[in-house]
Formats: sequence, structure tokens, C-alpha cells
Amino acid sequence: MVDRTRFYRDGGQVHDPARQARARLADRGKRRLGKLAPIRSARWRRCVLGAMLSGVAVLAAAQFALGRQTAAPASVHTLQTRNTMTKELPRIYVSNIDFARITACLDALSAVDAERLQRLADELDRADVRTPGDMPSGVVVMGSSVRFAIEPANQDLTLTLVYPDEVEGQPGRISVFAPVGSALLGLSVGARIEWPRPDGATQVITIKEVG
Repeated sequence: MVDRTRFYRDGGQVHDPARQARARLADRGKRRLGKLAPIRSARWRRCVLGAMLSGVAVLAAAQFALGRQTAAPASVHTLQTRNTMTKELPRIYVSNIDFARITACLDALSAVDAERLQRLADELDRADVRTPGDMPSGVVVMGSSVRFAIEPANQDLTLTLVYPDEVEGQPGRISVFAPVGSALLGLSVGARIEWPRPDGATQVITIKEVG
């Protein structure tokens, strides 16, 4: 093998032609890579941007699909809320004297009787309690004579609302602890309320007149 690298008499170096060719190719490759770098960088940025946009599109599609899936329950919830509002309990007013006495009577009951009268206790909890002088007119209070209708029985009755110990032997009276009596307490003329009967059915009571 001949060494292609030799020295002139003046000390100059002669390079191997093959090595020079490889060097030129390498240099050309570097220049080409340098020219392609911005292009590849731009392509890389476009690829990354495309991937990001694709990810955003996928996420948006997923959120849209999830919204479509949850739209129906939301509308059902809105409908349920609207239906609940149509059956909203009427406002009731109770004097502080009646409130204290009825509450004391409930506290003295056995656990079984207290559970049976839980609806009355709930009514007292939501009642607007006022002094007797601040009570609105036309409201059923203890001792009121009330004319009311019961549906679907199509009954029109006039009874006086009294405490449990004031009913016995006195016709035309109804105890506040009776199902209908509990429903009457605190209602105003024209008010309607749904109330369970002892057999589990539902009755609607409408106040027509309070005396």
C-alpha cells in the first residue's frame, strides 16, 4: 500500500485524495444539513402544532360527547325541579302560643305516636311563627272554625280545630293530632295541601273559609 501522504522539499503536506473527497462529502453533508435544519425545524413545529391541535380537537369532542350524555339528566333534573315547584307546600303561620303548646304535646308522646305525627312536627319546623297580634287574617289557628273541602272524597266539612284533650264528647271538633287537623293548622283561605291518609292514600285539602 502506497502512502499517499508525502512531503515536498519545502515541507508542504500533500493530502490523500480519498481523504479529501471524504472531507468534501462530509462538509457538503454538513452544509446540506444546515440548509435543511430550518425546514426540518419548521416541519417539526408543524408536527407538534398539529399534534396539539389534534389533542385539543379530541378533548373538545370528548367534552361535547360528555355534554350530550349529561344533557338528558340535566333536563330531567330541571323537569323534576319544576314539578317539585308546582307541588310546593303552601306557607303556614302559627302563633308562638300554639307553637309552644303543640310542641310540648308532641314531646310528651311515645316514640310510636311521635313517629305517626312526624308530618305535623315537620310543618311546625317550617312554619312562620308569630305573636298572636302579628298573625295574618284568614289563617287557621287553634280554636278556628274551618270550612274546607277534601278531595277526591268530594267532602265539604266545617270543623273547629282544637287540642287533643278538647275533642272527646264535643261534636264538630277535630284534633290537631288527627291527619286532617294537622293539615289544617296554619293554612290560609284558598290554600291547598296534599296530606296522607291513614291508609296511605293521598288527599287534597282546600281551605274555603276560616271563622
